[in-house]
Amino acid sequence: MKNKTKLFLVLGLFFVVLLLSVKSAQAVNLVYPDNTGLPENPDGVKGIAANVANWLLSIVGIGAVIGFVIAGFQYFFVSANEEMMKTAKKTMTASGVGIAVALSGLIAVKTIVFLFS
Repeated sequence: MKNKTKLFLVLGLFFVVLLLSVKSAQAVNLVYPDNTGLPENPDGVKGIAANVANWLLSIVGIGAVIGFVIAGFQYFFVSANEEMMKTAKKTMTASGVGIAVALSGLIAVKTIVFLFS
């Protein structure tokens, strides 16, 4: 019981300090540099999140397609061995699921970006 009370006190103190620092930072007039040399994203955080999600979904999709091709070669070349054929079928099924997840994730990201713009 004492540990929970100490935890709540520490967290409460942390949030009070955080709120005070935010209030003091808002009171100061900050001057932002005009030319930082960094690329500008006009969409802000939403655009950055969409770019990261698209990048990750592209990586997943490419990996799933490569897995699908490898499973196809396995299935083609091991027609005599039943165990390897079962492994190839499982790999192909998993790759198909990966492609479906990547495509549905891409559709979800595009929909969310459309709804927020």
